[in-house]
Amino acid sequence: MKIMAYNREKRQRADYMASAGVMLALIIFALCCVSMLLYSAESCKDIADRGAEAWEKRTCQQYLKRRVWQGDMQGAVYAASLKGKDALVLTEMIDGESYSTWIYCSGGRLREYFAESSAEPDLEAGVEVMEAKELYIDTDGNLLTIRTDLTDGTQVCVDICLRSMEEGTE
Repeated sequence: MKIMAYNREKRQRADYMASAGVMLALIIFALCCVSMLLYSAESCKDIADRGAEAWEKRTCQQYLKRRVWQGDMQGAVYAASLKGKDALVLTEMIDGESYSTWIYCSGGRLREYFAESSAEPDLEAGVEVMEAKELYIDTDGNLLTIRTDLTDGTQVCVDICLRSMEEGTE
């Protein structure tokens, strides 16, 4: 009887050890899965953040380029100062009246203001286009350089060649 009880006890210990080994393997597998999920989530967040930053830069660049190219006529695109801040002014004639579109930064936003050319916009009056801290504009002949400081600290720089100011164009 003693031998049978000893064998049963030995078998129970062996079963317990086998069960403990399986449980340990499952716990290790679960920890590996959780750590892989956490690592993957962090990687996805980094990729999404970089994508959002790139999207903001591209959007800002494309917006500025399109607006300048749309208004690129002789003397219709120029840099101006609006209450001490750089502004881009695009003028156009509509039904014999002169209108201006002002593009400038105010209150952490890139803004666009459209009105008769005689009106100068209030800094908070324009339509909000996107988040941006500051707008800097330099001109050198027919080269227009626009630098925008975005709210996340990155800078977007756009160089645009004004075709209307090239020699030989009318």
